[in-house]
Amino acid sequence: MRFIQNMLDVCVGGRAAFHANWGETHFLHGDMPAAVERYTQALLLEPDNIPLRLQRARVYLHLGDYEHALADDQHCLTLDSHCALAHLHIGLIAFEQGDHETALGHVNLAIYYDPRQPLAYNQRGLINEALGNALGAIADYTQAIRLSPSSAVIDIAYTNRGGARAKHGDLRGALADYRRYLAMGGGQRHGDQREIERLIDALEQRH
Repeated sequence: MRFIQNMLDVCVGGRAAFHANWGETHFLHGDMPAAVERYTQALLLEPDNIPLRLQRARVYLHLGDYEHALADDQHCLTLDSHCALAHLHIGLIAFEQGDHETALGHVNLAIYYDPRQPLAYNQRGLINEALGNALGAIADYTQAIRLSPSSAVIDIAYTNRGGARAKHGDLRGALADYRRYLAMGGGQRHGDQREIERLIDALEQRH
């Protein structure tokens, strides 16, 4: 009987992985509804699979569907209260909804449970800026960059730090950050090349 159960588990796991792989493919190609459908099929087979729920939550975030993203992330926390990525997602949602204190609490937990996650530091930098803590924001962006200095995943931390440095009067540092961002191809990836070039021109005139 145990052999039969193991075989069934392998079959179910294989089908779940099949749907998850297709979900990731759709996500990478920008077809978010198809990605949600595939991840949902995978979760019907493995409803308590935390990585699958986090992946579907990520797709919901890209769709701006915070209600369903939050449901997936909260389900993850019922299974593992130390799930750093679920806390990060919830913090991001709270920030987007203007609840900065709740956002800070969850992002702090994300960093506590996974102190080497650069996206969490970048998000906390945004929250600190919104709360008026410019020096804290710069420190967080710096830590995000330190953890992943050349990764396209965290290139936005350079523009975030550049903006915070400019507000704090560090024009040389701001210029360095904006130039680094463009050199990494961030402007082309995020569609803000000309905007950043204009900021650089303005800072050069002030510097």
